[in-house]
Amino acid sequence: MNKMYEGFEPVKLEKIDGGVRLCVWERTYEFVNSFTPVKVTVFGEDVLSAPIKLNAHFEYGEVKEWKDFTYLIHEVTDEKVTVLVSAGCENVIGNATVTIEPDGFVKADFRLMNYWFLTRDNSKFARLQGLDLTVDIKSEYSELFHFWPNAKSSILPASVFNAGSTENASFCFKPYVWTGNAKAGLGLFFGDSAEYFEVYDENKYIEVKKGEESTQIKLHMLDHMPFNWIEQGDDKWVETLETKFFTFGFQATPVKPMPKKREEFNKITHVLHTRLDIIDKEGLYEDEIYERAAKAGTKIFAFHEDWTAIQNYGYPFDPERFKRIVKKCHDLGMKVMVYFGYEYSSLAPDFNEKAHDYIIKMPSGNFAGGWQRNPLQRAFMTCYNSGYADVLIERVKYVMDELGVDGLYTDSTYIPHDCANTSHGCGYYDREGNLQPTFTVLATRELVKKLYQTVHERGGFIDSHQSACCIMPVLSFCDCYLDGENIQGQVFKKQLRLDAFQCEYAGRNWGLPANFLAYTNDNFTMENMLAIPIIHNVMPRVCHHNDMEYMGKVWKIFDEYELHDAPFVYYYENDEVTAKGDAYVSLYKGKETIAVVCNLDDTREETPIVGDYRKATELMSGKTYDFVSGEALVETGNVKFRIFKLEK
Repeated sequence: MNKMYEGFEPVKLEKIDGGVRLCVWERTYEFVNSFTPVKVTVFGEDVLSAPIKLNAHFEYGEVKEWKDFTYLIHEVTDEKVTVLVSAGCENVIGNATVTIEPDGFVKADFRLMNYWFLTRDNSKFARLQGLDLTVDIKSEYSELFHFWPNAKSSILPASVFNAGSTENASFCFKPYVWTGNAKAGLGLFFGDSAEYFEVYDENKYIEVKKGEESTQIKLHMLDHMPFNWIEQGDDKWVETLETKFFTFGFQATPVKPMPKKREEFNKITHVLHTRLDIIDKEGLYEDEIYERAAKAGTKIFAFHEDWTAIQNYGYPFDPERFKRIVKKCHDLGMKVMVYFGYEYSSLAPDFNEKAHDYIIKMPSGNFAGGWQRNPLQRAFMTCYNSGYADVLIERVKYVMDELGVDGLYTDSTYIPHDCANTSHGCGYYDREGNLQPTFTVLATRELVKKLYQTVHERGGFIDSHQSACCIMPVLSFCDCYLDGENIQGQVFKKQLRLDAFQCEYAGRNWGLPANFLAYTNDNFTMENMLAIPIIHNVMPRVCHHNDMEYMGKVWKIFDEYELHDAPFVYYYENDEVTAKGDAYVSLYKGKETIAVVCNLDDTREETPIVGDYRKATELMSGKTYDFVSGEALVETGNVKFRIFKLEK
């Protein structure tokens, strides 16, 4: 396989009685007399409580059975399997193109047509009354839930949690939801738009019903006979009833095994203000920042957006000077990661010519976004259905080939925003003639696949900052991710829920190393920011030069006790060492047993921890605590990081 699929395994096709089995790393999907999987396994366990069903409704809401299935094997390579599927139900025909790629994303492009010629009951008149998709998932694989976007539009700022425990809910159209547990789950893709959907209640495109034994997720596609079919009445050779087009997909997670060497991704320093023409004005000499970072133990130094004069353009103020900076970092033992985002700047040389193609437009026709920065410019959000996708790839090649950059920090590049720019094929008109946006999941997926290939061909890596968007058909194609910017307010208010962290921020269920964004202030320090991430085996990302020394001490402990890749026992699986009250203990089981403790109880600064040990030594301060009758009362503070070596 080429570098586009580095880190994944080849796909495999097996013919089985009545259908096919599609296989990728640790996951299988079985299709038997169905357009949709009847069985989905992760690590050998079936996550479904019933086959996924595409339900065609007829008179009196009766669901009829699809019959006469034919599976045609169209393409089989290590990188893609394509199967064509045909079946009939009463007097409608269903055809589908089903594909699977090495990340395990199964996509079904489905088309629904009325019979034209006389059927067995002598009727060529439309009779279909509805269409929906039902997915029933076992309770143990539907404890957590994630959806995107967390508002009707992805472009509207939204700080609400879109991850946490699974609950009964209904949603307007969303292209993606995921349900699972802290280890694994199933992502559901519902298409880039609701263009061919016809439902009575637009707030109930998606319904989630949680039961004791299973959770059902239902996608309403047609709540009635299509209006076009009603108005036309019957199917004619020269004027057929409108073909209905739907795309849906399935992707079991995690998508790939966690990398064995995580130290680099744990030791990233990302100083938000490294603009080369003003850095000295902050009282910091340029070399001092890099030397301090290296001394702290930084493995990857990230330059934020102002490393380049033109936003997201990959062209530094002084290319020769930046090459020297890259060499300086390399000489200090650090790799260099630079910012690429999601915007097209008004300072770009071809802005007048390309703006109306590259930029996302709202249904009003206005440009989306508009970040302002110095040198004075506005940077608008781009759409990867446009020609900008190719431009981004070329700019990345330039910074890696010409400037010596090792990797990319991609800011929102992996978020498939909604777009209504008809000049490049986005947007559609609804029945009332209103322009509606389309999401760009599939276009963004193709862009990041090419980006992943481009960077990996050059021996590099991609860090995706995706702010609450865990659409795995897209996020599969990065090496690590950074999350949490959208909820910093809740972090400071101590409102970050553990179920939300398990679902969205821990990375275990996705198969990706995660970092948690750490915006610190005078009242909320790295000591606080480590507390919840560390009990999930996640490091916070250093974002201010004043935090480098503190994190350096943490990294030194991780190095000394070889914790970066040590076996980890999460607090929700840990019965060896527990805490009393609203406090949590996770364990690193390396050459020593190391406990990380987070106390969320506002009423106490000390936490009793219970276990069959003799002594606990807090590794940051050196304080020791004795276990008496299997219990030690340790100082933890509130929402603070504490790390202990436990001794028998």
